[in-house]
Amino acid sequence: MIGFVRGTLFDIKVDTIIVENSGIGYEIYCSQRDISELMSCKGDEVLIYTFLQHKEDVMTLFGFISEKTKRGFLSLIKVDGIGPKLALKILSFYDVDKLFETIDSEDLDMLKKIPGVGPKMAGKIIFDLKGKLPSRENGSSSGIENDLVNALISLGYQESDVRNMMKKMKPLSEDFESEFKKLLKLMSGK
Repeated sequence: MIGFVRGTLFDIKVDTIIVENSGIGYEIYCSQRDISELMSCKGDEVLIYTFLQHKEDVMTLFGFISEKTKRGFLSLIKVDGIGPKLALKILSFYDVDKLFETIDSEDLDMLKKIPGVGPKMAGKIIFDLKGKLPSRENGSSSGIENDLVNALISLGYQESDVRNMMKKMKPLSEDFESEFKKLLKLMSGK
């Protein structure tokens, strides 16, 4: 699992960026919205939150300039019929706040404007995600709490279960690795 990549923005292509870190160039698929924001950052150090899709013959990194957008992406790919590429296309069309607002208000017409999303898919998105989306507000969660939640969601745990378990844990330190191991052990019941 790769939660983020920090390094130099080496190159920008049509639908990917390359971030160089320690002599390795990570090719990362991004939404058009994020790519356009990164255009002026070529050669600068960037932090890209990532989701690693591992299939039997290929591993693909998908990246986001904000954790909020990554959470939106993770919500979208839970909908049957939406893969990572369509999720990026959706996030290219609407920013994550507008998308969540559209889903919460059950606005089928707004969703149908997205290329590749017809009436059936728009209905499925609303049915599957309405009321289940992460909070649109920053809330009081710390950065490490959000990182832990995102890491466990990417392993298949439900956000509500992870947050409930975190409430039962002792106060979090800022050491991601030790907190992740502790939380994973609790979630797996060992």
